[in-house]
Amino acid sequence: MGGPDTAPPTPRAKQKSSSDAGPVTLFAHLGTATPYGGIGLSLEVLANDWIAIEAGVGTNFSAPEAATMARLRVPVRPWSYLTLGSGVSFAKRYVGHEFNGVAGFLQVLESLGEGSTSYAVWAPAYFWNGEIGSETRTGHVVTRVYLGYARVLNPASYTCTEGQIRCSPEKALGLAYFGFALGYSF
Repeated sequence: MGGPDTAPPTPRAKQKSSSDAGPVTLFAHLGTATPYGGIGLSLEVLANDWIAIEAGVGTNFSAPEAATMARLRVPVRPWSYLTLGSGVSFAKRYVGHEFNGVAGFLQVLESLGEGSTSYAVWAPAYFWNGEIGSETRTGHVVTRVYLGYARVLNPASYTCTEGQIRCSPEKALGLAYFGFALGYSF
């Protein structure tokens, strides 16, 4: 039994959390048709270990874009998460065609056809975005890879450019996107 020589139990050392570097992360984004465009910056705040709120700006190389996203972060292993996100974004100008987003490389084939194509143009365009991804945190460095789907929220607000091949706005209402983000957490 414990006598006067028995030392009190020592408290367990606090296990490091992925958020020890800080709850705020500044991200640089690079991708195809992401909510922040082809290239952008965002600021993310961790509400807790499971929820992140992010807002940012970027460009689709035609016009500025802005977005706000909420993300559920499911721990897979220490400092690694499966992410599920949803949010809204705005593009000052969105030129829609059937090969938008990840399928954009097919636009090269479209341009080889005879005649000119008429495109649907939204100015502005509003989108709902849903995505799945993977996030890793190592010290202050955060990386995220994500794949998503965006849907135009104002489908009737377009005009068509001139061209011999008919404008098809219905084919441009949804687009898949892919992105990579590198961040610094503080």
